[in-house]
Amino acid sequence: TSCTVPPTYHVLYDIHLVGVERPANAEERYGAVAITSSDTSRIGSFVFEDELVRIVWIFTSRNLSFDMTNKTSHSIKILWDEAAYAEADGKSHRVFHTGIRYFERDRSQLPTVVIRGGRVTESIVPTSYIDYVGIQSGRDTSWKERPFFLPVRGRSRSELKILSEQHKGSRIHVLLPLEIEGTVNEYLFAFEVANILLKDTGST
Repeated sequence: TSCTVPPTYHVLYDIHLVGVERPANAEERYGAVAITSSDTSRIGSFVFEDELVRIVWIFTSRNLSFDMTNKTSHSIKILWDEAAYAEADGKSHRVFHTGIRYFERDRSQLPTVVIRGGRVTESIVPTSYIDYVGIQSGRDTSWKERPFFLPVRGRSRSELKILSEQHKGSRIHVLLPLEIEGTVNEYLFAFEVANILLKDTGST
């Protein structure tokens, strides 16, 4: 007898940065907003820029990464305890970032300080998207990351295609509070799902 092992899939998210909300007086203080694609050959890579910061966003299946440049002559603090991720249905989640261990994700997080003219690269993940699974098959696998949209494991290509179509056009949001000279500026980034692509990685 023989058995056929189903193929596994890698999910690519084509997600566009479509808008940014800032404090009411932000345009007067920090200039107009510019949103551009940073590299047309790379899916999901977009740039936000004003006179305060330049942020390159990159979306993957399990985290949202950004590279932020401080364009000012003052230090900027990223206030992680006030940051949030909101799903398409509006459900909001606390987030944690690069360097925070999974078991510490629900604890208070110190702000990240970006010096004047400096840069920082971070990845953010909703805290509730991480589950402790413990010992499985004799191994301590410990933690499992939940994908942003499509749970791939155990699903056929046709099932995944249906789910991907359901997510097209939906919007998610990331709240990133930035403090400069004692003033907190809440930046609310809106991302829209343009497409979800499935890549067959072969049988396992």
